[in-house]
Amino acid sequence: MSMDKAIRSVLQKYATFNGRASRSEYWYWILAFWIGWYIIIAFTHLYPIYEFGLFVPTLAVGVRRLHDSNHVGWWLLVPLVNLFLLVSPAVEPNRFGGDSAGAMSSFASGPSTSRSDQGVLDAALTTHTCSSCGTVGQVGQNFCRSCGTKFE
Repeated sequence: MSMDKAIRSVLQKYATFNGRASRSEYWYWILAFWIGWYIIIAFTHLYPIYEFGLFVPTLAVGVRRLHDSNHVGWWLLVPLVNLFLLVSPAVEPNRFGGDSAGAMSSFASGPSTSRSDQGVLDAALTTHTCSSCGTVGQVGQNFCRSCGTKFE
């Protein structure tokens, strides 16, 4: 993923705390945030406005990054543990949604698909029903959000 795609993705998901974010998306965002912060510091004293405006998307992408490694977002509050979890690799299958890299590749490529791919997409877009509790799962969801049972 390139830096501009990562920045656009984070800003489009400004306050989205569910789903997943890849390592590259998270670290490109952090790099861009700090570059912008140093530029603001060098030329103006408006850094509190900059920090306040980007606090929510930075928190949201951190939570989504923890989801990518199959951990709850509350670990972001534990200083040393969260750093270890933020650099850990993605876990598949994951209870927080589909593949984060796959989601970003579909974001980059757009909605165009050929007729031969349509059957594969239709199969992937079917919903699941949990065999344990009967809850209907969302598209790309591998685990039941109610009871945690893996969808088959």
